[in-house]
Amino acid sequence: GVNIIVNATWSTPDSFAYCFDGLPTGCAIAINSNGARRLDASKYLWRRGYEESIRRLRPSLILRYGPKMEGEREEISIYYENEHLKRMRHGS
Repeated sequence: GVNIIVNATWSTPDSFAYCFDGLPTGCAIAINSNGARRLDASKYLWRRGYEESIRRLRPSLILRYGPKMEGEREEISIYYENEHLKRMRHGS
């Protein structure tokens, strides 16, 4: 009876067979991109998982934590900044 928003996570395409199993379709999901922009391989794997999560889960809304990534579905996304990291990097 408790409403939740699931956090969709994955690693390599091999994980797609099980990492989205059991997650609800057609509702809000959360996705994190922290750390995915450092290496080209990380960006590639993040992008593949992002696209697969959209295909399998067909989310109505994506709560996004971390930096924006190229090619995201911004029309269904709400972005949240990590205020703690922002203060550590830029002061105040």
